Amino acid sequence: MNHKLGSLLPRIPAKYSPLREDVTAAFRIVDRFASKAKSIRDDANLTFQGKRAAVQAAVNGPGFADSLRQIRTKVERQRAELASYRARLTDRKPVTDALAFQQQAEIRSWLRSLPQGERRKAVLNASDPMINEAVVNAPCELSGLDADFQDAIGETLSIGQHGTAVRDIVEQEAALDEALAAISVAEADLLREAE
Repeated sequence: MNHKLGSLLPRIPAKYSPLREDVTAAFRIVDRFASKAKSIRDDANLTFQGKRAAVQAAVNGPGFADSLRQIRTKVERQRAELASYRARLTDRKPVTDALAFQQQAEIRSWLRSLPQGERRKAVLNASDPMINEAVVNAPCELSGLDADFQDAIGETLSIGQHGTAVRDIVEQEAALDEALAAISVAEADLLREAE
């Protein structure tokens, strides 16, 4: 087993075995190419330029760079589909009820009236979910809170509304991100072997 694969694969939970297989396949491609490049470089019948050209032709030939690209594309497509699903699941619906809209506007006005340090505490300690909804249903400037905090509150609301579905998506996104990072390492290794 490739030593880098041995350190990267455990970062992807075992329950995502197809993803682990994709990462393993990516490193197998690198190992196969390293072996092929070594045999080309050891060929005494080729000049230095001939060896270099043969190695470049091999990496760009079938089974190496294109196969690695296909694995990356597959994982990126899975990541995009998951992000799209998450966006649909956690999409904030605009407030159409005039009373709720006015109440949220008043909550945001109250938050802005608090000192900067107290705003976060007020939102975090709020027992009324309407306070959190007021924060996420309008641009962050209207509540006087920063965008990262607003996103975190939105995430909390989504988890509260959709329970384990959002947690599962977050876990899958993390696994896909780890897989993409591992594939990037494999791609860099393939380029290094092709030099």
